[in-house]
Amino acid sequence: MGLRAMYWIALCFWNLDMLLSFIVGYYDAGNLIIDLRMTCKMYMIGWFPFDLMLISIDWTIAALTLADGSDNNMGVLRLSRVVRGLRFLRLVRVGTVRSGSIIEQLEEHITSPGTMIRYNLAKLIIRLVLTNHVIACLWYGLASVESDGEAPRNWVTEYGMQGHTVPDLYAVSLHWALVQLGVGQTNIEAVTLAERIFSIIVEFSALMMFSTLLSAVASLMAGLQKLKDGEIEQFRSLKRFLDQNHIDDDLSQRITCFLQYAFKARNKAESTEGPVPMWDMLSVPLQSELEFQRHQDSMKKCDFFQKLMEKDSYHIVRVLHEVAGCMSHSVLAIGDVVFAAGTIANATYFLSGGAYTYTMEDPSDRKLYRLWVAEVCLWSPWLHLGDLVSQDISRLIALEVNLFCECIGKTVETRRMAAAYARDYLSDVSQTWSDLGNQQCADLPSERAQSWQCCPRWNSDVGSSMRHVLPIG
Repeated sequence: MGLRAMYWIALCFWNLDMLLSFIVGYYDAGNLIIDLRMTCKMYMIGWFPFDLMLISIDWTIAALTLADGSDNNMGVLRLSRVVRGLRFLRLVRVGTVRSGSIIEQLEEHITSPGTMIRYNLAKLIIRLVLTNHVIACLWYGLASVESDGEAPRNWVTEYGMQGHTVPDLYAVSLHWALVQLGVGQTNIEAVTLAERIFSIIVEFSALMMFSTLLSAVASLMAGLQKLKDGEIEQFRSLKRFLDQNHIDDDLSQRITCFLQYAFKARNKAESTEGPVPMWDMLSVPLQSELEFQRHQDSMKKCDFFQKLMEKDSYHIVRVLHEVAGCMSHSVLAIGDVVFAAGTIANATYFLSGGAYTYTMEDPSDRKLYRLWVAEVCLWSPWLHLGDLVSQDISRLIALEVNLFCECIGKTVETRRMAAAYARDYLSDVSQTWSDLGNQQCADLPSERAQSWQCCPRWNSDVGSSMRHVLPIG
């Protein structure tokens, strides 16, 4: 009774699966097709005839079973086995297509050459294991199929293994499958004609598969070793250069550590500055949208950009995309100076990674991470009041003032928002001054505060003057 219930559940499942297949979308020339007529047409010329045949046989079996009133009819059982075999072939086909799609998506996320080589090596090993697993199951399945007679003759009975458990027989079958690759030996041999034919097919396939496997593994290992040797040789050349030029140990260590980080970043695709070979094939709007997605998190740290993102306007979105495209990335070594006190500020910086210290007249340093520095130069001419120095191998994003003004000044709406924000921003920070804006750590004399004025480029809503002038009060 339980088996019959399971049969009807499976029958209903496959009928529902066939109906749902009519509304499954597909990709054509990179476009997702979800039109009902197109999906129905694709299914009708694809798997529909095969599925219809299987469903028809299923209902035929169900009708014969109900008419006969017994589940032991030999004809029905044979027909049921045929259906299960055909359905297994379809599942293998669908599973192969879907697993291939999943594997392709996984490979797209692997950008490191070394990781890709290790991944391909692991994939070869897994494929070898699965292939031998299937061969072992088929080898044992031949013995099971031929054990229906009164005096069955197969490799299981020939070698006296009738009383062995299924795990024992699977282990023997897997050992036999591995031996066909030319690894080791076994005393298990084919007994019947079907087993001999299967052995010939497996041995012939193993002959080609084993040679292909050896060449693929050798090629992957050679590629991995080449990557390691290239890195080692370059660092040896660097060491010789530093020694021959008598570079002191402190600077040598800083240079070596920085280049080691650069190698690691390149191998792990962490470098955000290098161009992508297919970049030029993208349309300009797509490039702008991509740049905005790259910098969206850092732009949200700035209140002005956050206010722009809250506006639902095509023109503002376009301006944000252009601003993101003007941002540049840099990697700094330990001790690199981003800016020094007394220099003219011509860019604002987002500290995206690493460690920095900001020092003003106060000898105590302040450690910084993931914030905008010198944002005030976007709203008024500015002289840096302190020193910003990297304390570790660090990354930052720079936005030049002139490029920012050029992008913001393209629309009246963004110019007005910038002017209003500049007035509010300068009003908030006019009491305590530093390159850190409202996160300041020291004050300037009140005389300097009284001479403060908003930059001329934001004094007018129409933004007639976009020139950066630096009046020193």
